[in-house]
Amino acid sequence: MSHNEIGTGSVFSRAINERTLISLVQKAPIKGNGGLYTMKASNVGYNLVLPMDEALRLPDATKTMVQKEERGKKIDVQAVETSAPLRSFQTDIVTLIIRPSNPQFLPQDAKQIPAILEDVRDGRSYSVLTAFPGNPDIPPSSQWGGKYAVIIPS
Repeated sequence: MSHNEIGTGSVFSRAINERTLISLVQKAPIKGNGGLYTMKASNVGYNLVLPMDEALRLPDATKTMVQKEERGKKIDVQAVETSAPLRSFQTDIVTLIIRPSNPQFLPQDAKQIPAILEDVRDGRSYSVLTAFPGNPDIPPSSQWGGKYAVIIPS
């Protein structure tokens, strides 16, 4: 749900729903320790995180600050407001980060199902840590160091 609000980073389009994301996860070639998977889906969303030099070349670029969330913590990052319309940032790339499930982070109801716990213990259960539209090569926001910006289109 965190990738649905302009000003927080890349956002999903209204055309993407939970069923579509589940379908993409099911198609990911997950093995071993999981990892980062880049998938394609038409009209998946908007790539609203760019390298700072590219962001500053956008029409009417103005620097500002926004807060992003990373692992439950709020982080202040640079942003660039632009007169470019949202549709200018449309992408068909979605990035999924999938790792083996950790029993500590399972929902309470899942912890009550022996078959699920057995799959987790035996390494047959994976969890989607995050899914977002756009560039898979952007580091976590805590590592941006002013080199990236959240884009806020008009």
